[in-house]
Amino acid sequence: MSSHIRTILITGAGGAAGRSLCRQLRLLRNAHLRIIATDVREVETCADIFLTGPAADSPELIDFLRSVIASYDVDLVLPTVQDELPVVTAAAPELGNRVILSDPVSVDVCHDKLLTALRLEDQGIAVPWTRAGSQTPVDYPLVVKPRVSHGGRGVVVVDTAEELPELDESVIIQGFAGGVEFCPQVYRSPIDDSVTTVMLQKMKLRDGRIGNADSVLRIARSLAPDVAELAEATVVALELYGPVDLDIRRGRDGTPVVLDVNARFGPHSACAPELLRQLLADAALVVPEAPEAPTAAFTTTALQAS
Repeated sequence: MSSHIRTILITGAGGAAGRSLCRQLRLLRNAHLRIIATDVREVETCADIFLTGPAADSPELIDFLRSVIASYDVDLVLPTVQDELPVVTAAAPELGNRVILSDPVSVDVCHDKLLTALRLEDQGIAVPWTRAGSQTPVDYPLVVKPRVSHGGRGVVVVDTAEELPELDESVIIQGFAGGVEFCPQVYRSPIDDSVTTVMLQKMKLRDGRIGNADSVLRIARSLAPDVAELAEATVVALELYGPVDLDIRRGRDGTPVVLDVNARFGPHSACAPELLRQLLADAALVVPEAPEAPTAAFTTTALQAS
């Protein structure tokens, strides 16, 4: 195995997804990696080098990334901030194609929850009924969520018409799927088009019926094969490559529907470490020895607190 040091840049090091990736890379044995982490504020990190950088919406973001790449001879960039994906993906050629993400059009679709739902519906992929906030609801209960957001921020369940607030085009309304929720972790290789899926089931939602998962459980594909197949069909339908973090939930009749698609590593990627190893191989970096298998359960709150 080569001893050449490879440098990986992780953005959003203070978020759950960034911290998870940093720790996974640090745990890889014989990988010969140097980790550089960035965030808009100073945070504790296990990276070798930490740099404070501009926010996702700053016009200085790409210049900052370009400078870091040149100064530290970065081999691979792993963006984890949802809001920076469109601009980073569009600038990938300027960054020396060191980013393994989907093309800008696909990323832009995933960045807008209304466009995501409409594109999937058009492709025959199961989603809850979805409307713009200014349109008439189909039925109740429903979910109101921002068109552009990440995680469970700004998401509320509305059970009756009397509870429905005044809405505008900045939000969408969507049928509420109240069954078991999953967050499949998918990696589609840009090299050989292979698709790898790791099934995670959400065990506790932070806000009760909705919200981010405080804990997830890695389960066998055979326990929810229809969910795994839906996740893979979604990635292909949206023409996504690289890491993809999905939210899929069963409806009242048990049918799984796609709720959200994030074209990046999510906060639970530590439960699927083989996806990161596959990305490292596709990036032509040293394929490191695998770490120990992850435990079945992974608690997000424990990761955030530690």
